Amino acid sequence: MKRTYLFRRPKDDDDEEDFYSQEAVKAKPIDPHLARNLGPTFAAGKDFVRASQKSQNEFYGNQKIVEASTSGGGGIEKQFRQMTHDERNNLSASIIKAELKGDKEKVEKLKRRLEEGIIEIKSKNGETGQEKNGEKKSVILMEMDRKSGLTRPAVASNKSNKMADNSDNKQHIMGVIEKEYSKQSSLDDMLAEEKRTTAEDQLSMFNRAAEIFSQNRQDEEGFFDDTLDSRKKRKCDKADSQKRQTMIKEHKFVERTLDSCSKCIESRLFEKHAVVATGKKTYLSVINWDGLSPEHCYITTMEHYSSCLVLDEDVWEEIQFWMKSLVNMWREDEEDQDCVFFENARDIHEQKHLSIECVPLPREIGDLSPIYFKKAIMESEKEWSVNKKLIDLSKNPRQSQGVRGLVPKGFPYFAVYFGLQPGYAHVIEKEKNFPVNFAQEIIGGMLDLHYKHWKNPKKQSFNEIKIKREQLRQKFSKYDWTEKNSTSLLDNEKEDEKEEEKN
Repeated sequence: MKRTYLFRRPKDDDDEEDFYSQEAVKAKPIDPHLARNLGPTFAAGKDFVRASQKSQNEFYGNQKIVEASTSGGGGIEKQFRQMTHDERNNLSASIIKAELKGDKEKVEKLKRRLEEGIIEIKSKNGETGQEKNGEKKSVILMEMDRKSGLTRPAVASNKSNKMADNSDNKQHIMGVIEKEYSKQSSLDDMLAEEKRTTAEDQLSMFNRAAEIFSQNRQDEEGFFDDTLDSRKKRKCDKADSQKRQTMIKEHKFVERTLDSCSKCIESRLFEKHAVVATGKKTYLSVINWDGLSPEHCYITTMEHYSSCLVLDEDVWEEIQFWMKSLVNMWREDEEDQDCVFFENARDIHEQKHLSIECVPLPREIGDLSPIYFKKAIMESEKEWSVNKKLIDLSKNPRQSQGVRGLVPKGFPYFAVYFGLQPGYAHVIEKEKNFPVNFAQEIIGGMLDLHYKHWKNPKKQSFNEIKIKREQLRQKFSKYDWTEKNSTSLLDNEKEDEKEEEKN
């Protein structure tokens, strides 16, 4: 391949020798490891000749000059461009004004800028260089079902695109649509789509089908109108655009929810000093307010879930391990205490992190707690309700599942467990009629506590929470089921290190 050079006049024909001078650039040494892979032909670099810096500035005057600045340690790039004539004139006027004022430092600074002839490019938001947070990074859009609280990666369906590419109007009949779509989809695809779709998606599909059926009519001679095809394609494109905007909106909502959640371990608001013990997917933590008891705590998940209805089986099993350990701890205590576990899964559309609160009770009060909760649930909200007001969890064929399987996913509910015995559940009809501190009010009345213990509680300080955590951790250490798992993990790590040393 031939090398092309820019035409330049001889050195002797012009006095500006520096402008048209050339400089030789020697090849940089190549890493031996890379040179071995490149082979003998490309192992050694090549020297080349380039024009002077002044000549390059004039030749590339209308292009951007990028200068890398590594002073900040982050590899921030600054972009420069050549000055225009108006900018040079304004800069010269500023030099004259500075000379008249007698500001020698400013004059020298402006003269240097005028000699360089370049200025730094500023972004729209007033910052120089590239974006504030660096380069743009690709993210996976997340879609969320506001009712069930399930969050999953967004999948763009190509069903509408397939229908839009087909120009045959007969394909718009719903029976033919399902028939053709079933031919192109496998069983796994249909199963995945069934899990992804929600009630809103099905309603929108039927609405589109009814709209298409009403518009797809024949004229008097029995022919279809050709304008329906173009109208159909425009609607498909508009629907895809709206769906993408909805995905982006849901993704931003999920990000805001996870960032502002104080129970997610990856959140900046996570209170590490309140954690008593951690499992594989769940952890036990003390509350950050006075509580109904000094040992008032809660069980929650490391990942963000809105209720126990959407948990996996292994996560629910870990929660049961925590409940069994706490029951044994309080039962074998000197005071012989009973305990109550309750979950108030409300405001599911707001994606609040689930928490199962644990409150120890004296044995006499613990024996009467089912009567108190049953009466309070029957008298809650209005007299008439669509759903069954009181759900007895003991009637569940799988009693170890608790409320799971008895309440549909996406429904707000309240569930209470009395130790290891199944308790009661209640489907919340209207959240405004159901108190946020429903269980706290009942337990506070049973213990004859002041309402300040649960109504607008004051957050405790860092030291108070840490002291309370250490007291509960010391008492719970004897019944901590996570120690066996942690020791087994440490043993596995030591075995791996020994194998690496042998190798």
